[in-house]
Amino acid sequence: MISLKDVKKFYGEVKAVDGVNLDVKKGSFLTVLGPSGSGKSTLLYLIGGLTRPVSGDIVVDNENISNYTERELNIYRNKKIGFIFQMYYLIPELDVLDNVLLPLRIAYSRITDREIDTAIRLLKRLRMGEKVRCLPFTLSGGEQQRVAIARALITKPSVILADEPTGNLDRENGEHIYALLKELNENLDITTILVTHDEHITGLFPNIIHMIDGKIFNHR
Repeated sequence: MISLKDVKKFYGEVKAVDGVNLDVKKGSFLTVLGPSGSGKSTLLYLIGGLTRPVSGDIVVDNENISNYTERELNIYRNKKIGFIFQMYYLIPELDVLDNVLLPLRIAYSRITDREIDTAIRLLKRLRMGEKVRCLPFTLSGGEQQRVAIARALITKPSVILADEPTGNLDRENGEHIYALLKELNENLDITTILVTHDEHITGLFPNIIHMIDGKIFNHR
């Protein structure tokens, strides 16, 4: 599903990603573990088309996105990638349902009743069915992250990229989010890449790579 060949991304003298080779199978769940500044988030942004490599190839679903134009990258991000960040990035003026529907409004401007029904079913699946008309400030951190996950899933992406999704949550809520991501990966067969510095999750996920100084140094 995803293949990186000798991918490099530098910021001046900083080698954020330094010659990474990586293959991720369709439907798998990959965890990228490493300390702050190790390059794990940059790796995620490269796969998501949020930034470009200085060299190397990034192939997703048999398409080399390294050669994409900005317009092609926009389409790629909207159709194939679902992003989940540490910050929830919910629009405070929009209720839960409209936050989830936002990617569809950006893509198509007009929302159908069927898409609204899909969003509501998704929120119910994430145990947020009673909060569809609530504003973000009324929600807990865990609830806001569930809304962000629903928003990431609404376009039916092929890949979920989660960047420190539990960074603003306590341990209990963080473990709930990890379990939820694992459940969605297994039930929906969405290729999932999670980056985190949280060492305690090593017992939760079998497929882990470690990054330090922009390089993968251990893979299990």
